[in-house]
Amino acid sequence: MDKTVSKGNCMNQGINDTKKNVINTSLRLFKEKGYQNVTIDEICSTAGISKSTFYYYFKTKDGLLDDFYDIESQIGIDQIESFITSNNRWEQFWNTIEPFVDHTINAGPEIISQLFIANLQTDRNTFSPENVNTRIPVAIIKKGQEEGHFNNSSDAEEIYSVIKNTIIGIAVIWCIEKGSFDEKEAIRKALISILDVKNG
Repeated sequence: MDKTVSKGNCMNQGINDTKKNVINTSLRLFKEKGYQNVTIDEICSTAGISKSTFYYYFKTKDGLLDDFYDIESQIGIDQIESFITSNNRWEQFWNTIEPFVDHTINAGPEIISQLFIANLQTDRNTFSPENVNTRIPVAIIKKGQEEGHFNNSSDAEEIYSVIKNTIIGIAVIWCIEKGSFDEKEAIRKALISILDVKNG
C-alpha cells in the first residue's frame, strides 16, 4: 500500500480522528454513567462537537457501537512485535485474540451487553465473520498443526469458527454474570482446549 501522505489522506485522517474521539468519549461516558443514562447532547458537549457532526458519523446512539471491534485501534506495537518474533504458534494465535478480549474487558459488561442487545434488535454484523480478518489466525492454526503445536487436526477454518463462537458465548455469560469471573482466563483456557495445544 502506498504510504505517501496526500492532502486527501490528511483530510481522511482528520475525519477518522474526530470519529475516534466521539467513540472514545461515548464509551467513557457509558462506562461512568451507564448506557441508558447518557444522551447524545451530553456526548456532543463532552466531545466538543456539534450535533450535526455527531449525525454525520452516526445515525443513532447504538451506531456508536458499530466500530467497537475495529482491530486497527486495538493492536499495539508490543503485540505486533511479539507476534512477529514469536516461534510459538499458540503465542502468535493468542496475540491475534488478546486485544479484542482486553478491549471487551476494559469496556465492561454493561457496554458489551448493549452491544449484544443492539445486534439482537437489528443485525449490525458486529460478530459476523466478514467483519474480522480470518486469514492470519487461520494461517497460524494451519502452521501450528503442521509443526505439531496444535493436536486438533480438524479443518483450520472450522476450528477458527468454533473459537469465535466460543469467545462470543463466554462474553455473553460474562455479561449475564456482570463480569463476576475472569473472562480472559476463561477464553484462554477454552482456546487451549479447542486447539489442543501441545504442552498447553
